[in-house]
Amino acid sequence: MTGKWLAAAAVVMLAQASGARAEVADMRMATQFGIGAMPMILMQRNHLLEQQLGAAGLKNVKVSWHQFPGGAPMNDGLLSGSLDIVSGGTTVFLTLWAKARGTPSAVRSVGALSALPLWFLTRNPDVKRLEDLSDKDKIAVTTVKVSVHAMLLQMAAEKIWGSANSNRFDRLTVTMPHANAAAAMMSGSTEINNHFTAPPYQNMEIKASGVRRITTAQDILGARSSYMVAYATEKFRADNPRAYGAFVAALRQSLDIINKDPRGAASDYLDVAKDPISLDELTELVTDPGSKFAMTPDHVTAFADFMLKQGLTKTRPESWKDLFFPEVHDQPGS
Repeated sequence: MTGKWLAAAAVVMLAQASGARAEVADMRMATQFGIGAMPMILMQRNHLLEQQLGAAGLKNVKVSWHQFPGGAPMNDGLLSGSLDIVSGGTTVFLTLWAKARGTPSAVRSVGALSALPLWFLTRNPDVKRLEDLSDKDKIAVTTVKVSVHAMLLQMAAEKIWGSANSNRFDRLTVTMPHANAAAAMMSGSTEINNHFTAPPYQNMEIKASGVRRITTAQDILGARSSYMVAYATEKFRADNPRAYGAFVAALRQSLDIINKDPRGAASDYLDVAKDPISLDELTELVTDPGSKFAMTPDHVTAFADFMLKQGLTKTRPESWKDLFFPEVHDQPGS
């Protein structure tokens, strides 16, 4: 009996060791620039993920961070296995969700990061409304066709001219990081004379001579919507439950900091981002009634439905919960 007990104990110990090895030795994180990514930027700056990994018994896990101006490279990173958890625009996430659904690379969102007021700005004195845009105009967006801003332009065109003309603005759009587009708008020395932008860039641009706001994301969509979300592959979550759980805890901690101490969070953000905006201005942006920092998704399915109709995706979620991991299913998402 003693021999059998020892053999059984050895099997249990081997299984436990195998389970421990399944947790990653490195967590490779990626995010974008701007206030929309503030929860991730603060997580990196304040080492919140490392703290939560330690609390989960994973003190030796190495965390590395990467930052990209757009979501496409992060999607590629998830598919190639070179990144583990990323944050990007809602529509860029939806593109990958639909593409990878039902495959070993299937992805879902951990939760939303932010919902923000997004402005469409112009330097063209002849443009009073979106209908006035012509071939003389160039519109900067972070990623043509699939970014949140590009999708909002398609939604606006459909409202104005009908479904058959929903891509009417596409030929005017140019892929450009927000920071570069803001510089172009403020200088007025390039062909970029329109920018569908985001905080804090839009707040810097609007101060420049000749720059005006034409419309907003909420005007087009009719409601506030999640701008950026965090997402990972289903395989990463299944293979690394403690590491994944540590990220969820760190994200909640970061969001809690932003909501409880917006000025302190803004100060920490500026310490990293170095955006040319004052602490008072940034605190005002974070606490703006149009801004929301929470894991609960808002109006994500509105984008999913439109993208299916446009042929940009080939499947749609039955509900918003199909897009998100269970950790946020108890929230009033949409």
